[in-house]
Amino acid sequence: MNITTVDIVRDDTGKISVTIEPALERDGDTEKETGCYVLYNGEGFVGEICFNRDDKYDWEYVGDQLSHEEQNQIALHIQAQI
Repeated sequence: MNITTVDIVRDDTGKISVTIEPALERDGDTEKETGCYVLYNGEGFVGEICFNRDDKYDWEYVGDQLSHEEQNQIALHIQAQI
């Protein structure tokens, strides 16, 4: 998955644009995706979301800036891409 931006609906009915960047790890001379994605908005780091390599519907958010519903919107966007 390439770097992408998604607009999510905040719990307070506002909207926020979140940039999703795949976290990569080096394997020799190549880079490969880790299953984790770093999340940013215009104000900086929002958190990280990591998916189980064997089950893309099993994910975990690390951070404290997004509610579960907001996290779920991001997870659904990523799941549609992977």
